[in-house]
Amino acid sequence: MTVVAGAVLVLFVLSSTDLRDKREFRAVLPIGLINVSAVDDPGAVTHQNLADTATRTEDLIGGGRHVIIDEAHRPGGAFLVVQDPSCTDSATDDLAACQYHQVGVASASAIDFIAGHTVPSARRALASGDAVLLDASLADGGSVDITVPGPAGHQTRLPAVVVPGVPSYGGLAQVYVSEATAARQGWRVAGDQALIKPAKLPSVDLMDRTRQALGANVSIGLQRPFHSRSSVALLAMFGAALIATLAGTSIAVALAMAESRADMATFAAVGASPVRRRLHAMGQAVTVASLGTGLGVGLGAVVAVATLGGSDLYPTSTPFRWLAAVLFGAPLLAIAVAGLFTRSRVPMTRRIA
Repeated sequence: MTVVAGAVLVLFVLSSTDLRDKREFRAVLPIGLINVSAVDDPGAVTHQNLADTATRTEDLIGGGRHVIIDEAHRPGGAFLVVQDPSCTDSATDDLAACQYHQVGVASASAIDFIAGHTVPSARRALASGDAVLLDASLADGGSVDITVPGPAGHQTRLPAVVVPGVPSYGGLAQVYVSEATAARQGWRVAGDQALIKPAKLPSVDLMDRTRQALGANVSIGLQRPFHSRSSVALLAMFGAALIATLAGTSIAVALAMAESRADMATFAAVGASPVRRRLHAMGQAVTVASLGTGLGVGLGAVVAVATLGGSDLYPTSTPFRWLAAVLFGAPLLAIAVAGLFTRSRVPMTRRIA
Protein backbone atom coordinates (compact mmCIF):
# COMPACT_ATOMS: atom_id res chain seq x y z
CA MET A 1 0.00 0.00 0.00
CA THR A 2 2.75 2.46 0.90
CA VAL A 3 4.76 1.88 -2.26
CA VAL A 4 1.68 2.04 -4.48
CA ALA A 5 0.58 5.27 -2.77
CA GLY A 6 4.00 6.80 -3.47
CA ALA A 7 3.86 5.67 -7.09
CA VAL A 8 0.37 7.13 -7.50
CA LEU A 9 1.53 10.45 -6.06
CA VAL A 10 4.36 10.58 -8.60
CA LEU A 11 1.92 9.63 -11.39
CA PHE A 12 -0.23 12.61 -10.46
CA VAL A 13 2.76 14.97 -10.43
CA LEU A 14 4.05 13.72 -13.78
CA SER A 15 0.62 13.91 -15.38
CA SER A 16 0.11 17.46 -14.08
CA THR A 17 3.56 18.50 -15.32
CA ASP A 18 2.73 17.05 -18.71
CA LEU A 19 -0.53 19.00 -18.84
CA ARG A 20 1.25 22.23 -17.89
CA ASP A 21 3.87 21.71 -20.61
CA LYS A 22 1.15 20.98 -23.17
CA ARG A 23 -0.71 24.18 -22.28
CA GLU A 24 2.48 26.22 -22.53
CA PHE A 25 3.52 24.65 -25.84
CA ARG A 26 3.55 27.23 -28.63
CA ALA A 27 4.36 26.12 -32.15
CA VAL A 28 6.45 28.64 -34.11
CA LEU A 29 5.26 27.08 -37.39
CA PRO A 30 2.30 24.96 -38.49
CA ILE A 31 2.85 21.38 -37.30
CA GLY A 32 4.80 19.29 -39.78
CA LEU A 33 6.27 22.18 -41.80
CA ILE A 34 9.96 22.88 -42.37
CA ASN A 35 11.28 26.42 -42.60
CA VAL A 36 14.47 27.35 -44.43
CA SER A 37 16.11 30.76 -44.12
CA ALA A 38 19.48 32.45 -44.50
CA VAL A 39 21.77 33.02 -41.53
CA ASP A 40 24.24 35.56 -42.94
CA ASP A 41 22.90 38.85 -44.31
CA PRO A 42 19.30 37.71 -44.72
CA GLY A 43 18.33 41.07 -46.30
CA ALA A 44 20.41 40.22 -49.37
CA VAL A 45 18.55 36.95 -50.00
CA THR A 46 16.21 36.99 -52.98
CA HIS A 47 13.02 35.11 -53.66
CA GLN A 48 14.83 32.92 -56.18
CA ASN A 49 17.64 32.12 -53.71
CA LEU A 50 15.10 30.74 -51.26
CA ALA A 51 13.26 28.84 -53.98
CA ASP A 52 16.48 27.14 -55.08
CA THR A 53 17.38 26.25 -51.48
CA ALA A 54 13.87 24.92 -50.84
CA THR A 55 14.06 22.70 -53.94
CA ARG A 56 17.40 21.33 -52.82
CA THR A 57 16.01 20.70 -49.34
CA GLU A 58 13.09 18.76 -50.80
CA ASP A 59 15.53 16.58 -52.73
CA LEU A 60 17.50 15.88 -49.55
CA ILE A 61 14.48 14.98 -47.39
CA GLY A 62 12.75 12.90 -50.03
CA GLY A 63 10.16 15.16 -51.66
CA GLY A 64 7.56 17.72 -50.72
CA ARG A 65 6.29 21.11 -51.84
CA HIS A 66 7.11 24.65 -50.76
CA VAL A 67 6.07 28.29 -50.73
CA ILE A 68 8.21 31.40 -50.30
CA ILE A 69 7.58 34.14 -47.74
CA ASP A 70 9.29 37.46 -48.49
CA GLU A 71 9.70 40.52 -46.29
CA ALA A 72 8.78 44.13 -47.10
CA HIS A 73 11.31 46.95 -46.61
CA ARG A 74 11.34 50.64 -47.28
CA PRO A 75 13.92 51.87 -49.80
CA GLY A 76 17.17 52.27 -47.90
CA GLY A 77 16.61 49.18 -45.76
CA ALA A 78 14.12 50.33 -43.09
CA PHE A 79 11.78 47.43 -42.42
CA LEU A 80 8.02 47.72 -42.32
CA VAL A 81 6.06 46.64 -39.26
CA VAL A 82 2.63 46.68 -37.71
CA GLN A 83 2.62 47.94 -34.17
CA ASP A 84 0.88 45.88 -31.51
CA PRO A 85 -2.26 47.73 -30.34
CA SER A 86 -1.23 47.16 -26.72
CA CYS A 87 1.76 49.47 -27.24
CA THR A 88 0.78 53.07 -26.45
CA ASP A 89 4.04 54.86 -27.19
CA SER A 90 3.85 55.22 -30.98
CA ALA A 91 6.75 57.65 -31.12
CA THR A 92 9.37 55.37 -29.63
CA ASP A 93 12.10 53.89 -31.79
CA ASP A 94 13.04 51.31 -29.21
CA LEU A 95 11.85 47.89 -30.43
CA ALA A 96 12.23 46.50 -26.92
CA ALA A 97 9.64 48.96 -25.61
CA CYS A 98 6.87 47.90 -28.01
CA GLN A 99 5.88 44.74 -29.80
CA TYR A 100 6.13 44.95 -33.58
CA HIS A 101 5.07 42.45 -36.23
CA GLN A 102 6.91 42.27 -39.52
CA VAL A 103 5.11 42.58 -42.82
CA GLY A 104 5.41 39.60 -45.13
CA VAL A 105 4.98 39.48 -48.87
CA ALA A 106 3.28 36.28 -49.98
CA SER A 107 0.95 34.78 -52.54
CA ALA A 108 -2.51 33.41 -51.88
CA SER A 109 -1.12 29.87 -52.07
CA ALA A 110 1.27 30.71 -49.24
CA ILE A 111 -1.65 31.87 -47.07
CA ASP A 112 -3.44 28.60 -47.86
CA PHE A 113 -0.23 26.76 -46.95
CA ILE A 114 -0.08 28.42 -43.53
CA ALA A 115 -3.79 28.05 -42.79
CA GLY A 116 -3.83 24.41 -43.88
CA HIS A 117 -6.83 24.96 -46.19
CA THR A 118 -7.97 27.21 -49.00
CA VAL A 119 -8.85 30.74 -47.88
CA PRO A 120 -10.88 32.44 -50.65
CA SER A 121 -11.17 35.71 -48.72
CA ALA A 122 -7.37 36.00 -48.51
CA ARG A 123 -7.05 35.35 -52.23
CA ARG A 124 -9.54 38.13 -53.02
CA ALA A 125 -7.88 40.52 -50.55
CA LEU A 126 -4.41 40.08 -52.02
CA ALA A 127 -5.75 40.44 -55.56
CA SER A 128 -7.44 43.74 -54.66
CA GLY A 129 -4.37 45.16 -52.90
CA ASP A 130 -5.56 44.65 -49.34
CA ALA A 131 -3.61 43.16 -46.44
CA VAL A 132 -4.19 39.73 -44.89
CA LEU A 133 -3.93 39.33 -41.12
CA LEU A 134 -3.39 36.15 -39.14
CA ASP A 135 -3.82 37.99 -35.84
CA ALA A 136 -7.24 39.63 -35.51
CA SER A 137 -6.02 41.94 -32.73
CA LEU A 138 -3.91 43.87 -35.27
CA ALA A 139 -6.96 45.00 -37.22
CA ASP A 140 -8.29 48.52 -36.60
CA GLY A 141 -11.78 48.97 -38.00
CA GLY A 142 -11.19 46.65 -40.92
CA SER A 143 -7.81 48.20 -41.72
CA VAL A 144 -4.20 47.91 -40.63
CA ASP A 145 -1.50 50.56 -40.22
CA ILE A 146 1.89 49.61 -41.68
CA THR A 147 4.68 51.84 -40.39
CA VAL A 148 8.42 52.32 -40.15
CA PRO A 149 9.32 52.44 -36.42
CA GLY A 150 10.67 55.73 -35.14
CA PRO A 151 9.60 59.34 -34.61
CA ALA A 152 9.63 60.10 -38.35
CA GLY A 153 8.19 56.78 -39.44
CA HIS A 154 5.94 56.83 -42.49
CA GLN A 155 2.56 55.15 -42.08
CA THR A 156 0.45 53.40 -44.71
CA ARG A 157 -3.11 52.32 -44.01
CA LEU A 158 -4.51 49.36 -45.93
CA PRO A 159 -7.84 47.54 -45.79
CA ALA A 160 -7.35 44.19 -44.08
CA VAL A 161 -8.96 40.76 -44.05
CA VAL A 162 -8.48 38.41 -41.08
CA VAL A 163 -7.91 34.69 -41.67
CA PRO A 164 -9.97 32.97 -38.94
CA GLY A 165 -8.84 29.96 -36.96
CA VAL A 166 -5.08 30.32 -37.51
CA PRO A 167 -2.91 30.26 -34.35
CA SER A 168 -0.34 32.98 -33.76
CA TYR A 169 2.89 31.35 -34.92
CA GLY A 170 5.98 33.00 -33.50
CA GLY A 171 8.12 32.14 -36.53
CA LEU A 172 5.81 33.73 -39.11
CA ALA A 173 4.71 37.24 -40.00
CA GLN A 174 1.20 38.14 -38.89
CA VAL A 175 0.54 40.61 -41.73
CA TYR A 176 0.86 39.86 -45.46
CA VAL A 177 0.53 41.85 -48.67
CA SER A 178 0.94 40.80 -52.29
CA GLU A 179 4.03 41.50 -54.36
CA ALA A 180 1.97 43.81 -56.56
CA THR A 181 0.87 45.85 -53.53
CA ALA A 182 4.47 46.12 -52.31
CA ALA A 183 5.59 47.36 -55.74
CA ARG A 184 2.73 49.88 -55.90
CA GLN A 185 3.70 51.26 -52.48
CA GLY A 186 7.36 51.50 -53.51
CA TRP A 187 8.50 48.88 -50.99
CA ARG A 188 11.52 46.69 -51.52
CA VAL A 189 11.06 42.93 -51.23
CA ALA A 190 13.71 40.58 -49.82
CA GLY A 191 13.55 36.86 -49.21
CA ASP A 192 12.59 35.89 -45.67
CA GLN A 193 12.01 32.13 -45.48
CA ALA A 194 10.75 29.11 -47.37
CA LEU A 195 8.09 26.84 -45.91
CA ILE A 196 8.25 23.20 -46.97
CA LYS A 197 5.65 20.51 -46.45
CA PRO A 198 7.57 17.22 -46.66
CA ALA A 199 6.13 14.12 -48.29
CA LYS A 200 6.59 12.39 -44.94
CA LEU A 201 7.86 13.63 -41.60
CA PRO A 202 11.67 13.33 -41.64
CA SER A 203 13.53 11.73 -38.78
CA VAL A 204 15.96 13.58 -36.54
CA ASP A 205 18.91 11.90 -38.28
CA LEU A 206 17.64 12.93 -41.70
CA MET A 207 17.18 16.52 -40.55
CA ASP A 208 20.72 16.56 -39.18
CA ARG A 209 22.12 15.23 -42.47
CA THR A 210 20.10 17.79 -44.42
CA ARG A 211 21.29 20.62 -42.19
CA GLN A 212 24.89 19.54 -42.70
CA ALA A 213 24.45 19.26 -46.47
CA LEU A 214 22.93 22.75 -46.77
CA GLY A 215 25.86 24.35 -44.94
CA ALA A 216 26.30 26.79 -42.11
CA ASN A 217 24.75 29.73 -44.01
CA VAL A 218 21.31 28.12 -44.07
CA SER A 219 19.03 27.67 -41.06
CA ILE A 220 16.53 24.82 -41.21
CA GLY A 221 14.01 23.66 -38.66
CA LEU A 222 11.08 21.24 -38.42
CA GLN A 223 8.03 21.99 -36.32
CA ARG A 224 7.08 18.77 -34.58
CA PRO A 225 3.92 18.32 -32.50
CA PHE A 226 3.97 18.40 -28.74
CA HIS A 227 5.78 15.39 -27.36
CA SER A 228 5.36 14.31 -23.78
CA ARG A 229 8.64 14.02 -21.88
CA SER A 230 7.03 12.08 -19.05
CA SER A 231 6.21 8.85 -20.87
CA VAL A 232 9.23 6.93 -19.63
CA ALA A 233 8.81 8.19 -16.06
CA LEU A 234 5.10 7.31 -16.06
CA LEU A 235 5.92 3.83 -17.28
CA ALA A 236 8.61 3.51 -14.60
CA MET A 237 6.14 4.45 -11.85
CA PHE A 238 3.61 1.97 -13.22
CA GLY A 239 6.32 -0.69 -13.20
CA ALA A 240 7.23 0.17 -9.62
CA ALA A 241 3.62 -0.25 -8.53
CA LEU A 242 3.43 -3.61 -10.30
CA ILE A 243 6.66 -4.86 -8.73
CA ALA A 244 5.64 -3.72 -5.25
CA THR A 245 2.25 -5.37 -5.55
CA LEU A 246 3.72 -8.56 -6.96
CA ALA A 247 6.46 -8.79 -4.32
CA GLY A 248 4.18 -8.04 -1.39
CA THR A 249 1.47 -10.40 -2.58
CA SER A 250 3.92 -13.21 -3.35
CA ILE A 251 5.49 -13.01 0.11
CA ALA A 252 2.11 -12.92 1.85
CA VAL A 253 0.72 -15.81 -0.18
CA ALA A 254 3.89 -17.90 0.27
CA LEU A 255 3.77 -17.47 4.04
CA ALA A 256 0.05 -18.26 4.17
CA MET A 257 0.47 -21.34 2.03
CA ALA A 258 3.32 -22.56 4.21
CA GLU A 259 1.11 -22.26 7.27
CA SER A 260 -1.77 -24.08 5.59
CA ARG A 261 0.32 -26.91 4.20
CA ALA A 262 -1.11 -29.42 6.65
CA ASP A 263 -4.66 -28.39 5.73
CA MET A 264 -3.88 -28.72 2.02
CA ALA A 265 -2.46 -32.20 2.65
CA THR A 266 -5.62 -33.16 4.50
CA PHE A 267 -7.75 -31.90 1.63
CA ALA A 268 -5.69 -33.97 -0.77
CA ALA A 269 -6.02 -37.05 1.48
CA VAL A 270 -9.82 -36.90 1.48
CA GLY A 271 -9.99 -36.57 -2.30
CA ALA A 272 -9.83 -32.84 -3.02
CA SER A 273 -8.88 -31.92 -6.58
CA PRO A 274 -5.14 -31.19 -7.15
CA VAL A 275 -6.06 -27.75 -8.42
CA ARG A 276 -7.63 -26.86 -5.05
CA ARG A 277 -4.28 -25.68 -3.65
CA ARG A 278 -3.69 -23.44 -6.67
CA LEU A 279 -7.15 -21.91 -6.41
CA HIS A 280 -6.58 -21.35 -2.71
CA ALA A 281 -3.35 -19.42 -3.46
CA MET A 282 -5.05 -17.37 -6.15
CA GLY A 283 -7.86 -16.47 -3.75
CA GLN A 284 -5.35 -15.26 -1.19
CA ALA A 285 -3.60 -13.24 -3.91
CA VAL A 286 -6.93 -11.59 -4.81
CA THR A 287 -7.44 -10.48 -1.22
CA VAL A 288 -3.92 -9.22 -0.55
CA ALA A 289 -3.31 -7.53 -3.93
CA SER A 290 -6.75 -5.91 -4.13
CA LEU A 291 -6.51 -4.49 -0.62
CA GLY A 292 -2.96 -3.25 -1.13
CA THR A 293 -3.51 -1.57 -4.49
CA GLY A 294 -6.96 -0.25 -3.62
CA LEU A 295 -5.79 1.40 -0.41
CA GLY A 296 -2.57 2.59 -2.08
CA VAL A 297 -4.37 4.20 -5.03
CA GLY A 298 -6.88 5.87 -2.72
CA LEU A 299 -4.23 7.18 -0.32
CA GLY A 300 -1.93 8.36 -3.11
CA ALA A 301 -4.79 10.14 -4.90
CA VAL A 302 -5.88 11.98 -1.75
CA VAL A 303 -2.33 13.15 -1.01
CA ALA A 304 -1.75 14.15 -4.66
CA VAL A 305 -4.97 16.18 -4.96
CA ALA A 306 -4.29 17.91 -1.65
CA THR A 307 -0.73 18.73 -2.71
CA LEU A 308 -1.40 19.87 -6.28
CA GLY A 309 -4.62 21.68 -5.41
CA GLY A 310 -2.67 24.29 -3.46
CA SER A 311 -0.03 24.83 -6.13
CA ASP A 312 -0.08 27.74 -8.57
CA LEU A 313 2.53 26.12 -10.83
CA TYR A 314 0.80 22.83 -11.59
CA PRO A 315 -2.74 22.21 -12.82
CA THR A 316 -4.28 19.12 -11.27
CA SER A 317 -4.44 16.34 -13.84
CA THR A 318 -5.79 12.91 -12.90
CA PRO A 319 -4.06 10.08 -14.80
CA PHE A 320 -7.17 7.91 -15.07
CA ARG A 321 -5.68 5.36 -17.46
CA TRP A 322 -2.57 4.85 -15.36
CA LEU A 323 -4.61 4.59 -12.16
CA ALA A 324 -6.90 2.01 -13.77
CA ALA A 325 -3.86 0.08 -14.98
CA VAL A 326 -2.43 0.02 -11.46
CA LEU A 327 -5.76 -0.75 -9.78
CA PHE A 328 -6.64 -3.67 -12.04
CA GLY A 329 -3.37 -4.65 -13.71
CA ALA A 330 -1.32 -5.15 -10.55
CA PRO A 331 -3.79 -7.53 -8.82
CA LEU A 332 -4.33 -9.48 -12.05
CA LEU A 333 -0.58 -9.93 -12.44
CA ALA A 334 -0.25 -11.08 -8.82
CA ILE A 335 -3.12 -13.53 -9.24
CA ALA A 336 -1.63 -14.93 -12.44
CA VAL A 337 1.78 -15.39 -10.82
CA ALA A 338 0.23 -17.09 -7.78
CA GLY A 339 -1.67 -19.47 -10.00
CA LEU A 340 1.30 -20.18 -12.24
CA PHE A 341 3.93 -20.88 -9.60
CA THR A 342 1.85 -22.66 -6.96
CA ARG A 343 2.21 -26.45 -7.10
CA SER A 344 -1.03 -28.38 -7.38
CA ARG A 345 0.23 -31.40 -5.40
CA VAL A 346 1.99 -31.42 -2.05
CA PRO A 347 3.51 -34.36 -0.15
CA MET A 348 1.68 -35.70 2.91
CA THR A 349 2.88 -34.14 6.13
CA ARG A 350 2.64 -37.56 7.86
CA ARG A 351 1.64 -41.07 7.05
CA ILE A 352 -0.82 -43.24 8.94
CA ALA A 353 0.45 -46.80 9.38
